[in-house]
Amino acid sequence: MNALRRRSSLEDEKGLSLAEMLVTMMVLSLFMIMVTSMFSSVTRTFTRDRAASDSTRIASIAMNEVTRVLRSGTEIQVANAVNDPVFLLATDESVVLRAYLDTDSADPRPIVARFEVTAARNLVEKRWNANPSSGPYWKFVSLPTAPFPVAASSWTNPAYERMIAQKITPAASGAPALFQYYDAAGVRIVPPPAGKLTDDQLKTIAAVRVTMSVQADLTDRARPVVVRNTVGIPNLGISRVGP
Repeated sequence: MNALRRRSSLEDEKGLSLAEMLVTMMVLSLFMIMVTSMFSSVTRTFTRDRAASDSTRIASIAMNEVTRVLRSGTEIQVANAVNDPVFLLATDESVVLRAYLDTDSADPRPIVARFEVTAARNLVEKRWNANPSSGPYWKFVSLPTAPFPVAASSWTNPAYERMIAQKITPAASGAPALFQYYDAAGVRIVPPPAGKLTDDQLKTIAAVRVTMSVQADLTDRARPVVVRNTVGIPNLGISRVGP
């Protein structure tokens, strides 16, 4: 009985051996590594998709607004002279045009609209209202005099201003120009070395190609989203425009 009692006591005190403990720890470690890797992968995929979705949303909203304004571009009638052309200024990252937009049908008034990329790479829209002149003619106040400067600081006192897109990819990073201009035959109008189209070139613009390249995620977890559209100017009466 004493022998049986001692053997039972020894069996009760028996635990894991060192080898069994090492195997258990190794299996648990592998399991934790697999779970951690899976979680990290899912998190990276989610954040990358979220960043791409944000960039797509911003680019689409901005493209819709730019397209809407460009399509409304209109020549302005001038007393005893040739009409003022649609475009006042055109560069790779800035465009200024005359348009009838969001106007009252009972009292239609033209505006001057400017899209420009700021130093912070944000796309900003500004508008200036027209004041009645003699007869059916209009004049704009608070605008710089021709030849129009590129510097945004020279365009003061807009009646309307808002940011429509953030983090426009700069051309230096390989992105195409935000604005490219084409004549009625679909030939691109290339700015001279000064960087802006001349007055004669402005009069020949019949379409604008807009390439909206947006990188909304500051960590660069997702590639920039590029949205492209070629916008004709139907008010010019040209039946087919653009490249």
